[in-house]
Amino acid sequence: MLGVLACGTPALLCAQSAADDALLVAASDAVGRETPGPQLSAEDPVAQQVQTGLGELDRYLKTGNRQALERSLFRFSQASARRTDWAWPEFAMAHAFLVMHDKQAPQLPSEGAREGEPYIEAMWRHLLEALRREPDFTRARVLLTDLAYASGDRELRAETREALSMEVARGDARADALIVWGRHLRANRSHEMALAAFDRAAAAGADSSVVALERSRSLAALGDREGALHSYWSGLTNLTRRGRHLYRQDFSVRGGSTEPARVTAAAGTHNVDLSS
Repeated sequence: MLGVLACGTPALLCAQSAADDALLVAASDAVGRETPGPQLSAEDPVAQQVQTGLGELDRYLKTGNRQALERSLFRFSQASARRTDWAWPEFAMAHAFLVMHDKQAPQLPSEGAREGEPYIEAMWRHLLEALRREPDFTRARVLLTDLAYASGDRELRAETREALSMEVARGDARADALIVWGRHLRANRSHEMALAAFDRAAAAGADSSVVALERSRSLAALGDREGALHSYWSGLTNLTRRGRHLYRQDFSVRGGSTEPARVTAAAGTHNVDLSS
């Protein structure tokens, strides 16, 4: 048993973050959970190499032993080279670099990282490679979606864009991935395509108030003021926990220092609680 990233989506309360560190909030709850490692065969030496590396990564998490961490990266890298069609070694490296970034580990040369490459960039590179190898690998898809959603409206890295483009091309694309893709399209002024992505997200079970706010922004960009207002208030009057976080940020961005009174009045009129 090892604290690898869980398959379930952790609570996300950090959308619209403004720094790379905030990307970790989405996944940090999952770091340290007791979840099984990969299903491994005792007859498969490459799989056992990954399992041993996961054990050493767990030791680093518990003790901070950097040598154990470096040994884990070496094992993952060797396993990746020996089994180039298997996603687990690349996902394990992505997880390790995510942990290193989260723990603010000193920047030292490490197996699997390019010279001078920040750990967060190494994480994205290995996560993309895991998805290239196995597009159906659920753990990698969940991690991609959680981290990308947490980035809010920030410009996507090249690796993130490629991985998301693979995800949204699927018939069973994850709802939050479609929201992120819609934001990306809107940032590139493809507003009608963004609306289509948000509609797909809604059909896939995305948070209703988040979708309403995102659709409102795209409708406003298209000049549909009436549609934008309707969507905006639809999301506000059916507010969810995640939606509350985004609406409070939206009020803050729009209103500046005079906004609290306006927020209170508007929310009160529509029986909306933005306080928690």
